[in-house]
Amino acid sequence: LLIWLNDPMIADNSYIIMSLIVFGTMLNGLPSVPGNCSIGFGWPMLVTYVNLSQLAVIIPVLFWLVSLYKGVGAALTWVLLNSAYISVLTHIFFKHYLTTERIKWYVHDISVPALSAFLVVSVSRFIVPAFDDSLSMFVWIALTGIVAFSITALTLPHVRKIITKQLYHIKIKNNEKNNS
Repeated sequence: LLIWLNDPMIADNSYIIMSLIVFGTMLNGLPSVPGNCSIGFGWPMLVTYVNLSQLAVIIPVLFWLVSLYKGVGAALTWVLLNSAYISVLTHIFFKHYLTTERIKWYVHDISVPALSAFLVVSVSRFIVPAFDDSLSMFVWIALTGIVAFSITALTLPHVRKIITKQLYHIKIKNNEKNNS
């Protein structure tokens, strides 16, 4: 935020709101696979019913949290809304469809990659040097993002399989070149 706006006062006063919005947006993407699968399986009303029930709850919560915490309350509402989507929509989906995939989805597809990204970013935050200019800060953040993305990708078995296959093909091509 500081790099984008170049205003330390705004960054100091709004980083919590931005962090909550970014976290809520990350949570928003997680139930999209079960939600879209339910539509694909012929149950589009699951998403509709969950949205309607969320609407009835989230509007009063939004007014309440905004009255208590202002902008942080609004951003916190976004996190709560998307947390509820994960809790409610995915629970109902896996109760009716792909019942044997529930644990795999929660652990291998969600928890392990999220934890690996969190650990990389936490270590980066812990060891971050002091920066005198925005460019250095941007480079540090970009490198942290690249490392977090790479490590997270490596936690996914299908990504490791693709990488292994590609490395195997490269090795075969190199062996063919050396033998000719």
